[in-house]
Amino acid sequence: MASFFEKIMLARQALFNDGNIQLFGLRYALVTEYFFNMLTEKINDNPRLSKLLYADAKRAAYNFALKVGSSRSYSADDYLKWAIEIEEFAGWGVLKWEELDAKAMRGTLTASDSATGGYLKGKADAPCDHVIRGLMAGNASCAFKSDVDLVETECIALGKSKCRFEMGSPSALMAEYKELYDRQV
Repeated sequence: MASFFEKIMLARQALFNDGNIQLFGLRYALVTEYFFNMLTEKINDNPRLSKLLYADAKRAAYNFALKVGSSRSYSADDYLKWAIEIEEFAGWGVLKWEELDAKAMRGTLTASDSATGGYLKGKADAPCDHVIRGLMAGNASCAFKSDVDLVETECIALGKSKCRFEMGSPSALMAEYKELYDRQV
């Protein structure tokens, strides 16, 4: 079976020219995990800045998914499968939908080997995967054509074996995870 990278190369959706990398027609700037990890380490104890990082990742992923989706006829399930592939390809960890109810726009996503969670293991006092949460929230919002958020309920950085994210509408997450929602979104 072809890897995600092989698939996008075969479909000519990845271009590498003179300092310009494009995936699905959008420019990418690759950085090592340390860039986001060091940034997260500096801001993780400041909920206001953590929320900004999450919101920016969400908006960036939403716009990317919207552009890709405009040239394909993705169902919500297709978007969410594609989001897993692209985030794993980008190195954010091994992602899996433990539960997914597309009709209710709810789900539980896990990440093993989280790049940020692993880096901040033992250094963080709160869940720290703001970028991956935002990326997946942006993809899900595009998939459902409705605002969706993710809150991190378990984190590798805090000693858990996986990071666990709960996805839902803002009102549903606020009702069920008020403290986490207030801190993270």
